[in-house]
Amino acid sequence: MTKDGFSLQSIRVDALKPNKAFEAIKKEATTTTVISDLSDMELAEFKAKNPNAASVTLVENTLAKVSGQKSYRLHIQYLNDKGLRLEQVTYGFVTEKNYYRLAYQAPTLHYFKRDIGDFEKLVASFTVTPSN
Repeated sequence: MTKDGFSLQSIRVDALKPNKAFEAIKKEATTTTVISDLSDMELAEFKAKNPNAASVTLVENTLAKVSGQKSYRLHIQYLNDKGLRLEQVTYGFVTEKNYYRLAYQAPTLHYFKRDIGDFEKLVASFTVTPSN
């Protein structure tokens, strides 16, 4: 989802098979994986896929709840290939069937602060149904 175009801000919601959750670092998510380890793997996965990994700064890494599930909330800043500073907030948790990743990304200037509240509302309303 995006309001103004994917290059300006976006929200992604992924439901991945746990054994495919972290393909770049060749790790899987399980229901017994400690939440702090999930967030560490998420950060490592992001860095493995990002050519500007050296520019990644960890802003915050905290525990959260999404859909009643223990989750992490990972907030990072990084530069894209054109030198634009972006921020990303990612929530993640695992169930028996899926690893869920909800992520919001936008340029630090203007867009990130403007739309982070909408993303947090989406996260608060996100529900995993029994069939998922």
